[in-house]
Amino acid sequence: ISRDSTSDLPLDILEKYDIKTIPLGITLGDKNYRDGVDIDPDFIYNYHKENGILPKTSAANISEMVDFFAPFVEEGYSIVHFTLSSDMSSTFQNSLLAAEEFEDVYVVDTKNLSTGEALLIMKAAELRNEGKSAKEIYDAVSALIPYVDASFVIDNLEYLHKGGRCSALAALGANLLKLKPCIQVKNGSMGVCKKYRGRYMQTLE
Repeated sequence: ISRDSTSDLPLDILEKYDIKTIPLGITLGDKNYRDGVDIDPDFIYNYHKENGILPKTSAANISEMVDFFAPFVEEGYSIVHFTLSSDMSSTFQNSLLAAEEFEDVYVVDTKNLSTGEALLIMKAAELRNEGKSAKEIYDAVSALIPYVDASFVIDNLEYLHKGGRCSALAALGANLLKLKPCIQVKNGSMGVCKKYRGRYMQTLE
């Protein structure tokens, strides 16, 4: 079982379920990093605080995906690989094209991100531990994709504005009115499903 780093699974879970990871690329200024390998969220927030620069992300290219799959295939493993939603990144398409170079490599477009992706990955690992084949795992988790929902509440629209996701006026108005949008991932894409008003912790109750 393998995944891209966007599922945000903690190290103890990755080790417990023996899940392999290919990191996405992150660029800050003129330096390139590997998500979860030589950079973490705290570093990114501190960098932005000091320099005012937001990160840019990049998917592993086809060649990198081939190099990632190859050692496991050579050792005789079948692979079920999970990616960020194809509507949000080229990660799925690149992984799919790389998988064509091998037999028994299945690529799952989770139509989700972060915890939504993570739930499918953990289910796949459990099925593997039960002795299911790669094809059986692929079919089972693919059938679950429409039933996995993920959502999160944004405390402040600063980063959405700086990343070009909303206008300065919308960000200012939302912050003044203490609006907290709830972002839902549905059918592979993100959108606002609710808007809360008040303190951030109240929205989580």
